[in-house]
Amino acid sequence: MRLIGLLVTLAVIGYTTYIYLGSSNTTLSNGIQTKPAEYIDQTNQSVDAINDALQKQKDKLDNAN
Repeated sequence: MRLIGLLVTLAVIGYTTYIYLGSSNTTLSNGIQTKPAEYIDQTNQSVDAINDALQKQKDKLDNAN
């Protein structure tokens, strides 16, 4: 009985994960997924902003000495 409950629980979790991951990607007619590319662009912009802030702080420390 516990085995059946475990299998049903795993099936439900797997199905909801499949639905969630399937809905998070936008696929164009030619099969290209657009959302991951948008996430990569946003991540690159964030990294650039962090690098700029770190560089400004480094310059301030260098000028203080």
